[in-house]
Amino acid sequence: MKRAALLAVWSCLAFAQDSGQEALESNKRALEEERRASQQKRSEAEASRGDLGKPVEHKRDAALCERSRQYAQMACGAPYSGRSRSARCTEAKILLQQDC
Repeated sequence: MKRAALLAVWSCLAFAQDSGQEALESNKRALEEERRASQQKRSEAEASRGDLGKPVEHKRDAALCERSRQYAQMACGAPYSGRSRSARCTEAKILLQQDC
């Protein structure tokens, strides 16, 4: 009698475990399909944006570039002087790169 009851409980547990595994696998498949669908939507949205991520090209203003070059020379002085390592010189070099 004990063996029959134990066998019945054991078979119920095995069936429940198999059912749980199947539910887990189906849940994993559903989540994977949902992830793929959202990735596809995101890819389509990025493709539809076109060239929004591309940098804007500015026309070079020769006069502005020349003024920036002169300011950088005044702010930095000689190449290895104390002024060439100052914050003002660094700012002037950044402005020169942006303007030219």
